[in-house]
Amino acid sequence: MLDDETHTLVESYPGGWAWSVPVSRSRRYVTAMVDPSLTSVRRSDAADSLATVYHAELAKTQRIGPLVRTSRPSARLTAAPFARDASSYDATRFAEAGILLVGDAASFVDPLSSYGIKKALSSAWLASVVVHTALVDEAMQSAALELYDARERAMCDALRRRFAELSRDVAGDAATAFWRARSAADGGDDGEPDVSALRRDPAVLAAFEEIRRRESVGLRPSGTLQRSDRPTVRGDRVELEEHLFVPAFRDGVRYLRSVDLVKIVALAPMYDQVPDLYAAYNRAAPPAPLPDFLGALSVLVGKGVLDLA
Repeated sequence: MLDDETHTLVESYPGGWAWSVPVSRSRRYVTAMVDPSLTSVRRSDAADSLATVYHAELAKTQRIGPLVRTSRPSARLTAAPFARDASSYDATRFAEAGILLVGDAASFVDPLSSYGIKKALSSAWLASVVVHTALVDEAMQSAALELYDARERAMCDALRRRFAELSRDVAGDAATAFWRARSAADGGDDGEPDVSALRRDPAVLAAFEEIRRRESVGLRPSGTLQRSDRPTVRGDRVELEEHLFVPAFRDGVRYLRSVDLVKIVALAPMYDQVPDLYAAYNRAAPPAPLPDFLGALSVLVGKGVLDLA
């Protein structure tokens, strides 16, 4: 019996993973994800052959298998198992003049990497902003397409990294061929700030401690800081806004957790007390929680955007 019949169940095992999704109080879809290069299964296989593989894979699980075992009085297979391809894919480009690849048309990483509907809605929302911008401001069309292409690539890479990390966590030290292949499917560095990584970054942590230790701060833009306009979303439009560039943020950065870094850099030289700088920032921009502001300030110092005199 399940604690809650509405729950979706997900379980990993050495040769793959399985999940069970309820569609009513008495019916569930139960799926096993396998690698066809390791487990012999094809869409063209006969129904009895697929059924044999299907039951064999579920038998390898510790929890889902026993729940759907047909020997149980409450479990009954209502239709023959079938096979579908779930290979990962993406595109070389996600946007061109007159064309946007949205949702699964743009990329598919793996069901374990994300809630597919969230990815689809995020992609569709940005696509609608880009289309609106192109219709009302033709001069911004190129910048809007650039933004869409970059964001879709970043989302795909981030999901691929998350999937690889999850696969490594699932496999542990006893990784099988199935999980080793997925652990290696790491995405490249997309240039976007990784907030979770910045929280653990030694340079950022050291900057925070130094700021906290000082009775006063003297903050100035670093000599390596460069500025350039980059496309970003404002309401229902794509607009050009100033971004900050240093070696740590080669593709530029403007916001961290909704904190406007450009405004902090502009205000920082005017104040030698962090509370005064925080108050000035909250007057000049939508107010930010103090932890987010201090985190952003520490990143600016730790990553070489601001120098401490």
